[in-house]
Amino acid sequence: MMLKIFQKDLVKINGEEDEDVKPETVIELPEGFEALKESPIDVKTGLKNSGTTEAYLGLLKIFYESVDEKTEELNRFYEEKDYKNYTIKVHALKSSARVIGAGDFGEEAQRLENAGKEEDVDYICSHHAEFIKEYAGFKDLLSAVFPEGVSDQDKPEADEELMIAVFEEIKEAAEDMSCERIDSILDEMKDYRIPEVHKGLFDKISVAASEYDYKKIVLYMSEAGCI
Repeated sequence: MMLKIFQKDLVKINGEEDEDVKPETVIELPEGFEALKESPIDVKTGLKNSGTTEAYLGLLKIFYESVDEKTEELNRFYEEKDYKNYTIKVHALKSSARVIGAGDFGEEAQRLENAGKEEDVDYICSHHAEFIKEYAGFKDLLSAVFPEGVSDQDKPEADEELMIAVFEEIKEAAEDMSCERIDSILDEMKDYRIPEVHKGLFDKISVAASEYDYKKIVLYMSEAGCI
C-alpha cells in the first residue's frame, strides 16, 4: 500500500523544512500499517530515526518479535527484586521504543529507569504491572503489520559454512559500528531458516542490533566462541 506520509512531513518533525525535499514524494509501506494510525507508534518519527523504510521495518519487526522474551525477563527480575538488572533491561527497552516512534512508552520506561537508579522501589512496584500490560499491547498492535507469512519450516536452512561467514561479517560490522551493514546482513538472512544450534545467538544479536549495542554483539559472539 502507499501510506500517505510525505517526505516533507518527515523533515518538519525537527522543525525546519528542507527546500530540496519534494512534498509529493510518498513512502511505500506494506499492508497493515493502517493499524498504526492514531496508535502509540508515530510512524513518521520512526522512519526519520531509522533513515530508510527497510531499516524501519526491520527494527519494528525485532521490537515485535522480542516482546515475549523481554516481558519474561522484566517479570523475572521484578519478582526476584533484582532491580539492577531490571533497570538495565528497561533502559534498553526505552531506547528501542524511542527509535521506532513509541515516544510515550519510551518516556514511561525512562521514569522506571530513573526509579531504578534512585532505588525508588515503591515507584517500580506501583507501575510495573501497567507498564508490562502496555508493552504487551504492542504485540497485538504490530501483529497486523507482521501477519503470519512464510513459515520458517518452508525456508532453506542456512548451512554451517554460511552461518560462520555471517557471524564473521556481523563481527566486523559491529567493530566498525556500521548499523547499515548489520541491517543488510540480518535482512538477507530472512530468506533462511536459522539452525537451532545458532538461533539463540542470532536472535540475541538481532535484538542488540536494534538497540545499536555493538559492544553487546561482540560480547555475545565471544561468549559463544565465535571469535
